[in-house]
Formats: sequence, C-alpha cells, structure tokens
Amino acid sequence: MQSDFFLNQNFRKLPDELFEQLFKTYFYKLYLFALRFVKDPALSEDLVQDVFENLWQKRHEIDLSAISSSYLYRCVQNKCIDQFKHASIHLKYSKHVELNDSDFDAGNGFIEPDLEQKINEAVQSLPENWKTVFELSREHGLTYSQIAEKLSISVKTVEATMSKALKHLRDKLSPYYILLLILWNH
Repeated sequence: MQSDFFLNQNFRKLPDELFEQLFKTYFYKLYLFALRFVKDPALSEDLVQDVFENLWQKRHEIDLSAISSSYLYRCVQNKCIDQFKHASIHLKYSKHVELNDSDFDAGNGFIEPDLEQKINEAVQSLPENWKTVFELSREHGLTYSQIAEKLSISVKTVEATMSKALKHLRDKLSPYYILLLILWNH
C-alpha cells in the first residue's frame, strides 16, 4: 500500500495519470469499506465514485495537499451516512403514502403510471454498450465475470461500464431514485 505521501503532493499540479493512480490505489479499498455499511455492491461503487468525482471537481477549490487516506475513508463514511438518512426519510414518507390497488401489478409488484415508462426511457437512452452490460447484469442476472466472458472484454471494463450506466440512470431517474432503491432491494 502506498503511503499518504502520495496524497500529500500538490494535487493541483498532478497530471491525470497520477489522479488515475490515486483512484486505482484507493477505489477498491474504499468500495469494500462502503460495502460494509450499505450492503449493496452497486450503491457502494456509486458512493465511492461520487467521492472521487467530488474530489476531482473541487481540486482547484480546496487544499488537496493535506489529504490523507483517512480523509478519503471519512468522505466515504459520510456518503454512506447521508445515503442512510436520505433512504430513511423516503421510507418514512412512503409509509404514509397510500397506494391504490391500481398502482399494483401482479407481474412487477409496484408500478406508478409513468414510472415504468421513465425507467424504460432511461435505459433506452444509455449508449448501446452500456445498455448491453446493464441488461445482461440486471435483466439476465449475469455476474460481471460472465458478462466479461460473453462480450470478450475485461471484468474491469464491465465494472467501469456498469458504474457509468448506473450513474446515468441515477441522474435520469433522480426524482424516483430512493423509491427505486427501496423497491429493487426488497
């Protein structure tokens, strides 16, 4: 494991390759850390990716030369806590909402009149390779290894593609995100 010396360099002047090295060095460790909290691989990946995205976007606004690995772990922990708070609020709200019988469909469990359409539109808006990976994972239940083998690509490529697809869908479906998270995890 690299020491925090790597992080303590003047981050603003580091080329993209060094940021990529930082990402590669800490992403998996932070992913496992997040996974212990949220128990959802895709969500864990999204939360850690959000931390790195925020770090990249704010690299000119904050003094990143003082960053340590503990700072990265704290950022991920805070993202997990925020996720729990957000899900808790929506869960409390959803308990108070009465659903009409017309809102239920025997095949899908829950269908808001335009929710299924919005999901389909969001999936259809994915670039073709992202959509293929997403559908193989979510609709056909294949593992990342199986998808990589089927498409003759690396597992890392599948992971990166799935991460991009999930972020895109989360952005497109942001008004429904917590509801979908609750429904898809039950």
